[in-house]
Amino acid sequence: MEGRTYKVVAPSSYDGENAVPLVVMVHQMWASATAPEDMDAYLGITAEAELRGAIVAMPLGTYDEGLG
Repeated sequence: MEGRTYKVVAPSSYDGENAVPLVVMVHQMWASATAPEDMDAYLGITAEAELRGAIVAMPLGTYDEGLG
Protein backbone atom coordinates (compact mmCIF):
# COMPACT_ATOMS: atom_id res chain seq x y z
CA MET A 1 0.00 0.00 0.00
CA GLU A 2 1.27 3.44 -0.91
CA GLY A 3 1.78 6.16 1.65
CA ARG A 4 -0.69 9.01 1.68
CA THR A 5 0.24 12.61 1.14
CA TYR A 6 -1.21 15.38 3.23
CA LYS A 7 -0.91 19.05 3.95
CA VAL A 8 -0.92 20.52 7.47
CA VAL A 9 -1.71 24.18 8.13
CA ALA A 10 -1.01 25.58 11.60
CA PRO A 11 -2.40 28.90 12.80
CA SER A 12 0.02 31.79 13.16
CA SER A 13 -0.58 31.67 16.93
CA TYR A 14 0.67 28.07 17.21
CA ASP A 15 3.76 27.87 19.39
CA GLY A 16 4.21 24.09 19.68
CA GLU A 17 3.97 24.31 23.46
CA ASN A 18 0.21 24.37 24.04
CA ALA A 19 -2.42 21.94 22.84
CA VAL A 20 -4.71 23.22 20.09
CA PRO A 21 -7.67 21.66 18.27
CA LEU A 22 -7.03 19.55 15.18
CA VAL A 23 -9.44 19.56 12.25
CA VAL A 24 -9.05 16.73 9.74
CA MET A 25 -10.62 17.82 6.48
CA VAL A 26 -11.70 14.80 4.44
CA HIS A 27 -12.70 15.68 0.89
CA GLN A 28 -15.15 13.91 -1.33
CA MET A 29 -13.74 11.58 -3.96
CA TRP A 30 -12.63 13.02 -7.25
CA ALA A 31 -9.50 12.53 -9.29
CA SER A 32 -7.58 15.69 -8.54
CA ALA A 33 -4.24 16.24 -6.87
CA THR A 34 -5.59 19.56 -5.57
CA ALA A 35 -8.87 18.20 -4.12
CA PRO A 36 -8.10 19.28 -0.51
CA GLU A 37 -7.02 22.78 -1.55
CA ASP A 38 -10.03 23.14 -3.85
CA MET A 39 -12.40 22.14 -1.05
CA ASP A 40 -10.66 24.50 1.36
CA ALA A 41 -10.92 27.37 -1.12
CA TYR A 42 -14.66 26.72 -1.41
CA LEU A 43 -15.38 26.23 2.33
CA GLY A 44 -12.75 28.50 3.90
CA ILE A 45 -11.69 25.90 6.48
CA THR A 46 -8.12 27.13 7.02
CA ALA A 47 -9.25 30.75 7.29
CA GLU A 48 -11.74 29.80 10.02
CA ALA A 49 -9.15 27.58 11.72
CA GLU A 50 -6.75 30.53 11.81
CA LEU A 51 -9.37 32.61 13.62
CA ARG A 52 -10.05 29.80 16.09
CA GLY A 53 -6.42 28.76 16.61
CA ALA A 54 -6.79 25.24 15.15
CA ILE A 55 -4.49 23.09 13.05
CA VAL A 56 -5.93 21.69 9.82
CA ALA A 57 -4.77 18.39 8.30
CA MET A 58 -5.83 17.79 4.70
CA PRO A 59 -5.06 14.24 3.54
CA LEU A 60 -5.15 13.47 -0.16
CA GLY A 61 -7.14 10.33 -0.77
CA THR A 62 -6.61 7.77 -3.47
CA TYR A 63 -8.73 7.36 -6.56
CA ASP A 64 -10.18 4.01 -7.56
CA GLU A 65 -11.33 4.11 -11.19
CA GLY A 66 -13.60 1.13 -10.49
CA LEU A 67 -15.71 3.34 -8.24
CA GLY A 68 -15.97 6.27 -10.64
